[in-house]
Amino acid sequence: MGEDPQEAAINGRNEIGLAALAITLADVVVFVPIATAQGIAGQFFKPLALTYVFAVLFSLFVSFTLTPLLAARWFKKGEDVEHAKGKFAIGFEKWFGKLEHRYRRVLEWSLNHRWFVFIAGNTVLLSVFMILAGANAPKPGDAAKMGMPLMMVYFVGGIIAFLCNLIFYRRVTLRPVWGALLFALIFPVAAVGGWKFADWKQESVFKFSFIPSTDPTQVRATIELPVGSSLAETDRVARMVEKEFLKVEDIKFTLTEVGKESGSRLGGDNSSTNFAEVSGTLIERRSTIDKLKRNPEELRDRKASSVVTQLTKAVGKIPGAKVRIVGVSNFNFGRPIQLALISDDRELLTRTAATIRDRLAAGEIDGVINPDVSVKSGKPELRVTPDLRRAADVNLDAVSLGNAIRILYQGNDDSKMRVNGREYGIRVMLDYADRNKRETLESVPIRFSQGKPIYVNQVGDVSSKPGLTAINRRDRAEEIQVTADLLPGKSNGVVGAEVKKWIEREKLLPEGVKLRTLGEADAQAREGVFLVTALLLGLFLVYAVLASLYNNFLYPMIIQLAQPQALVGALLALMITDQAFSVIGFIGVVALVGLVGKNAILLVDYTNTLRERGRRRHDAITEAGPIRLRPIVMTTVALILGTLPIAMALGRGSEFRQSIGTIILGGIILSTLLTLVVIPCSYTIFDDLSNLISKWMGKPIPFGGAEGYGAVESTEKSESVDLTEAVATPEELDRVDETANPESDSTGTSEINSD
Repeated sequence: MGEDPQEAAINGRNEIGLAALAITLADVVVFVPIATAQGIAGQFFKPLALTYVFAVLFSLFVSFTLTPLLAARWFKKGEDVEHAKGKFAIGFEKWFGKLEHRYRRVLEWSLNHRWFVFIAGNTVLLSVFMILAGANAPKPGDAAKMGMPLMMVYFVGGIIAFLCNLIFYRRVTLRPVWGALLFALIFPVAAVGGWKFADWKQESVFKFSFIPSTDPTQVRATIELPVGSSLAETDRVARMVEKEFLKVEDIKFTLTEVGKESGSRLGGDNSSTNFAEVSGTLIERRSTIDKLKRNPEELRDRKASSVVTQLTKAVGKIPGAKVRIVGVSNFNFGRPIQLALISDDRELLTRTAATIRDRLAAGEIDGVINPDVSVKSGKPELRVTPDLRRAADVNLDAVSLGNAIRILYQGNDDSKMRVNGREYGIRVMLDYADRNKRETLESVPIRFSQGKPIYVNQVGDVSSKPGLTAINRRDRAEEIQVTADLLPGKSNGVVGAEVKKWIEREKLLPEGVKLRTLGEADAQAREGVFLVTALLLGLFLVYAVLASLYNNFLYPMIIQLAQPQALVGALLALMITDQAFSVIGFIGVVALVGLVGKNAILLVDYTNTLRERGRRRHDAITEAGPIRLRPIVMTTVALILGTLPIAMALGRGSEFRQSIGTIILGGIILSTLLTLVVIPCSYTIFDDLSNLISKWMGKPIPFGGAEGYGAVESTEKSESVDLTEAVATPEELDRVDETANPESDSTGTSEINSD
């Protein structure tokens, strides 16, 4: 505009200052609650949140100090930096000028049909949630019923609009009713479409889990032989499995442990002669970057699931042994499905666990494989059941009988023997050769009464029955865990929730047995409270900051309309790429809360600036939109390009954080497209509401009313301006050269000529 570089730097910084401050503080406050989160989520995100907060604050400091300083020093007075030079730059400016012109026409049409655009934009967002809801419905009819509540809300809204036109404007028109009915029909159709998509896909449309699924770093074979098998027999089977592991080229080395089962439960290891494990550590998988660099290092190209399939086929079925081969990743919560059954009735507990395991094994829940229980019956044991009447006849109670039998098997070391001044402990117990003989136990005297021995079989019944392999307790009650694996492509969160509903629907829990989820589902339930609380607190803090900066309660609501749009974009991106929503992806949602508001802040802030200069509301919006289109496109494209490598998962193990990039990309793209038309329409609606509230409260109306002038008088002509005629046509833009008129100025600081 011909200003001195130093003066231009100060003016430019002042014009964008409030918007930059609002954008920065919105990014900061949304991450502050994440930095104070507790539990596993806090350990994950605290360093990330603190890094993000300090980086954004320092960038604000630089943009207010160093950037204007360099601009004032490097630019020269009279230098033409606004008009393109060179073929590429001139061609790009022609293309962008056409884009601005088309956007201006779309914006004009949207403002003239603001209610249609506002309702249509929000209907699109709600339809996505209807698709997700319909995908979980068992039948198409049930899916259609899910859309009925929103359908009725829209229909009632159409009737209210009809009555308002009739009462306030004396106008009889059925357009609101027909329009509301057409929009309302979208919801049942979307729900049925979601069901159809899920039926075609044959798996969950939207998946969620606590930790993202990554390519396992180990392959583990769990071997179980019948109870009572010898260690030598277990070792023989383990060596057969180990031999097949050693044949796989993608396995770096193996480790075989006989007599122990570990890693399958949160309750710790099981030590028994009938258990064994063979673990194979895989060679690192080749990433996209390794392929581009042609890394000579020995790497594998196959997924771990292919190795598991190969080993499962190679091992086959070993007679008398149960072999289960799975992949194990670094972030391991145990098996995907972990259900803890708790009860004081041992027999009822064992029977319930066996029933659930058998019905899962029968395939009643799609995708669940290898169901098992943590405690099994079949271990032989001698059991003594006291006969209280016979024991009372000889003055013997159950406690005394139990103590006597405990001494027989555990021993008693109260006695001491002294030899040459040294003391030795003596343990009195039953000989190991006789411990498993029922006849010996029955004939052992446990007390003498009037000189006569009292034997075990005189005061109790001795029987040989199969017992439990272990007795686990939780909250002072006995516990048995039912565990299972999932087929590839199945989500822990989705299938786990389906299993719980199935247990309730089939009434598989008798009275006296409680159910508790463990493993990843338990962590997800505990950590979800912290994350959701942090997200809601972040949303409130963003609103509070924007309300204080703009000194208005409604403008921040306009800006925050971009946040649900971003959330829907994130959900769509996850569905399209078939990725699960996890605690790692949640940080992408938190980042979106602060990031997506920047486009709306740029539009709203500059619209208010133009209205303060005296522009009418309509003219201010139609000028602010095209002028702010360039910085919106610049920042959006920069963010997309910066996030794209994360979403593409180029490096080794990058699939762990891939969902962050996918969520940010989907949210930014959709929110940007909707923001450019929905936010301006929302601005006019909320501005009318703000004026109405101010009128009711007797306060001055901001900017002099909806179409009035502000306190600052305009120095240009105040006649109504047709901006659609004030800009160049596409044919004129094709002839743009270095002397292009100021109307196509892209800096947003020049005034549009009203002539």
